[in-house]
Amino acid sequence: PVSLAMVAHTAGVSRMTASRALRGRPEVSPGTRRAVEKAAARLGSKPNPEIGQLMGRLRSLSTGENTQT
Repeated sequence: PVSLAMVAHTAGVSRMTASRALRGRPEVSPGTRRAVEKAAARLGSKPNPEIGQLMGRLRSLSTGENTQT
């Protein structure tokens, strides 16, 4: 599997910047976002929806939100 560190290294950015770019955060410049997305595609990286769901639950727990339905 392709790691975030591999994508960041290939794009020439930090892991945090690569993470922000892949999540579509507004503080990442369009050029940097394109570089990260290009690096991810070149390495064959694919989004993992399960990780996104897990991170959402962890954020909810850390802020005290109730995740029970």
